[in-house]
Amino acid sequence: MSKFISWRLCQETFMCMKYLFKILILILINVSVVVSQNTLNQNFSLTLGKPIFSESSQDAKNFSAGINYQNRFSNSFAFDVFYTYAQVSNLPDYIDDAEQLEQEILGLSGGLNLFFETDWSRIRNHSLGSKIHFLFVNSDTWSFSVFGGFGYNFSSSKQHVLLNTTFDEETLEIISFENEVETENYNSFFGIYGLQTHYNFYKNYLIGFEVSFLSAFTGEDDFDTLNRLPDYYNFNLILGFKF
Repeated sequence: MSKFISWRLCQETFMCMKYLFKILILILINVSVVVSQNTLNQNFSLTLGKPIFSESSQDAKNFSAGINYQNRFSNSFAFDVFYTYAQVSNLPDYIDDAEQLEQEILGLSGGLNLFFETDWSRIRNHSLGSKIHFLFVNSDTWSFSVFGGFGYNFSSSKQHVLLNTTFDEETLEIISFENEVETENYNSFFGIYGLQTHYNFYKNYLIGFEVSFLSAFTGEDDFDTLNRLPDYYNFNLILGFKF
């Protein structure tokens, strides 16, 4: 009964947020039309970044790419809708080849460092959301803003876990070991906040930089059971055009 009530409450909360989000978009569109129909107050941009995941032991093969629409509906505020793909991976190519994986691990030296040396993982994250900016500098050439927002994550992870090992204490040769390769999917709402700057050139084009932190909304049970949280800092280069 309690699970049914909890699920029902989650559904009602999601529908309420969805309804409020639609109202907010309509308000912002109407305000943007009233503010100015002659000013280039909208822009579309591509983003390329280097994310740092809090749940990854190494920042190998880490990158992000995304698209962003922004509407500056006043001199001090802007509204964004964005999609971002981000990943990090130090999984070896042979992770799904059990025989080669065994040979590679047996070729390593035993000891405590073995657990760190075989801490291989991959996190892939798709984020769809919106942001509100406060523009504390907004000139014809430069803009600086702080922002906050929310959205929904679609995340997947894969990791290698060394459970235990036996090795010769003199030669450090590994005698035996137990391991697992675990995969999981996790979808959740998230919050995001950060700083952004734009530089306008040739009137209709812009280049910029953004620093942000994305954090998934996790319950206590999820926090205790998830292998890899999809939280990350991101450093983005922005390239776009105004219209």
